[in-house]
Amino acid sequence: MSFNLKNYIKILRQRCYKRLLFLYLRKVKGFNKCLQCTNHSAIIKLTDVQFGTYEFVMICCDDTLEYKLLEMGFVTGTEVLVINNNGLGGNIIIKIRETRIALNYNVAKRILVKKI
Repeated sequence: MSFNLKNYIKILRQRCYKRLLFLYLRKVKGFNKCLQCTNHSAIIKLTDVQFGTYEFVMICCDDTLEYKLLEMGFVTGTEVLVINNNGLGGNIIIKIRETRIALNYNVAKRILVKKI
């Protein structure tokens, strides 16, 4: 596998942007309050969505969980099909990259998506 500088820089930019956005959401306005403002009105938590197709935006969690979800296919811009979300704090079943995944409510509330 050869080293591709353009891809490496692209990954670094995405990672830095994600960290800065997370810090902004967490420290300045608070996570839930910021999601309600006009700048981020299209971004919603995975726990708040209904059946349909969404685009994965980012994960707001520690590096261990982030790495596990990345391995499952949670990459920025990937389509996520919500199959089942009862909204009562139970498991959420999604389809991402031709794979069905059941996510715990505590994991799903850290995943941000936007409607396509």
